[in-house]
Amino acid sequence: MTRVAVLPLVLLALAWPWRAAAQTPAPARNAFAGVETVILTNGLKVWFKRLPGDPIVSVSVTVPAGLDQDPPGLEHLSHFTEHMMFSGQPGHSEADVKREVDERGGARNAYTTDDHTLYFVQVGKTHGTFAIEWMYRLVSPHAMDAAVVDRQREPVALEVRARPRQAIDLLVAKFLNPPALRMPDFWAREFGMSTPDARDVDLWESVHRISSADLRGFYDRYYVPSRMTLTVIGDLDRDSTMAVINATFASWPARAAPADTQSLRDPGRRHANYAWDFRSNVYHDLQYRLPRLAVHDRVTAIFLSRWLGKRLNERLRFGDNKVSYGLRVGVTWRESAGYLYVNGGIKASEYAFARRVVEDEFQALHAGTRSDSAFIADRDAVASALRVQDASAKELERWVMSDFYDPRIVRDYPDLVHAFETMKKSDVEDFARRHLAPEAQVLDVTYPVSVSQGVLVLFVIAAAILGIRIARRLLMRPLDMTRLRYVARFRIPALYWVSVVPLLIVLVACAFRLLVFALMILNQRFVAPVDNFWIQFTIDAALAVALFILFVAVLGRVPRKLLCFQDGVAIKYLAYRSVRIDAGDIAEVELRPFADVWLSRRIFSCMPLALGILRPAIHLRRASGRSYYFHVRDDAECLRVLDQRS
Repeated sequence: MTRVAVLPLVLLALAWPWRAAAQTPAPARNAFAGVETVILTNGLKVWFKRLPGDPIVSVSVTVPAGLDQDPPGLEHLSHFTEHMMFSGQPGHSEADVKREVDERGGARNAYTTDDHTLYFVQVGKTHGTFAIEWMYRLVSPHAMDAAVVDRQREPVALEVRARPRQAIDLLVAKFLNPPALRMPDFWAREFGMSTPDARDVDLWESVHRISSADLRGFYDRYYVPSRMTLTVIGDLDRDSTMAVINATFASWPARAAPADTQSLRDPGRRHANYAWDFRSNVYHDLQYRLPRLAVHDRVTAIFLSRWLGKRLNERLRFGDNKVSYGLRVGVTWRESAGYLYVNGGIKASEYAFARRVVEDEFQALHAGTRSDSAFIADRDAVASALRVQDASAKELERWVMSDFYDPRIVRDYPDLVHAFETMKKSDVEDFARRHLAPEAQVLDVTYPVSVSQGVLVLFVIAAAILGIRIARRLLMRPLDMTRLRYVARFRIPALYWVSVVPLLIVLVACAFRLLVFALMILNQRFVAPVDNFWIQFTIDAALAVALFILFVAVLGRVPRKLLCFQDGVAIKYLAYRSVRIDAGDIAEVELRPFADVWLSRRIFSCMPLALGILRPAIHLRRASGRSYYFHVRDDAECLRVLDQRS
């Protein structure tokens, strides 16, 4: 080969590394890095992040106050306040306020959650300054004019689907599900938090009770600069952006922040609940309580949720043994409380395997048995996904909405990418040992019912038959009907049917509701934690039989007939039960007027089945003092028969 032929090959070989290097894609930028925190003189926190090249500017304001802060009887006051921010601006109607953004091709909205309220606007970067000024006008103090409040009342009522309570609503609210007989929700049970779910909330009354003064009071109490966060993210110049912020948001006067009233209580125990339903798969919901986490631990919890989500779905969804469409793994916050969750539907026949996989992942974290190389590989994959997928202004703003909205907990915007990329295996394992201990676990599992619906219907029928038969055996006493000489049905006054009988029905219903509440408590403490269908089924069957027995026993307290025999009488009740009174046990049989019974001490030991106002009624008293006061079809005839028997 000649020197002329060799020279191009040598030059090509020398140039190849440079060429390869030039074609290697540059790593995606870390959009989480360099978010600047500025605290204005009034205490308001500003997060500013410049994203060169991003076409969108996102501006938001978060207020750590939501439905949890609504006073009793004024539920959705926080939500109503959110609506009022879009109304009542001097010289601008609600339509004008929204049109300003729409005409610039932007998006704007707000929402109120349990523990915070968020306002956001997203526009092209050429309108970034406008977005800041628009947001300032939006959340600035409003006059809360009564006329404007009245105009906003109906939209709020429509959004929350409020309507006047009707008879069934009152029945549910006051009897079937009153606050005193409600089981505590997750946040109350696991953290001791006071939530609106524990109240009797009449949305219609609440929304229509809210006044201008209530709205001003809520705004003044919670829309305090030191509790608010202004976030500005986009391709904006830092100096000009801060100049606009100083001319707007910094002009608010500082005000005292409200005191924190919510206290947390960690029960320090594992809670498990197993149930069965008509479904095609097993629903597995595993949670770990995370009370009062500092920012560093919150970031670790977020990383761990994504790291676990990747590992579990690779093993249970994308692996050879496909047992789930996908498990959801994440964290949820409410004020200073939160929990890490793993939930989703799992193939019933593979649930034992899937549960072992989930338990294995947590046990490996506690024991530190996961290999360093496996941890690093999964960590780098999670960090790379975060770096690529959450690189825009919109995505960064979503983190503020979901995780970083409370300045009392998060001062500086966390650099999640850097935290993910540098997360150490020992850090995650230490977090798991401190916060993911077995006593912090809350597990809810719902299995497919092991029997068909037809079998359950037969079970209900069988329980009814068995309960009635047992009640019949317990209540019925043999009577020698061959010695029967007279039968008379008690005549119940019409006044009883419209007053006493409904009252008795209400009392029985209230007693039954209290019984159901007691059974719910017993079920939660002793039955639901049992992971066995047949044990729970047997207990439920026994309870069903007991309820039917109780129902029959209640009917067995309603007197219906008087039976006269040669040697005594019997009071026959509505269901099986009868009370035998021998002739020697009858101390008195005579007609008595209203005053002799109702206005005397006799009433305390009497079953008054008559009023005796228009005409005297029969008073039958036993030697023990127990008596009956009643009318029958023919009192005189009945009295003659009773006199003969006594």
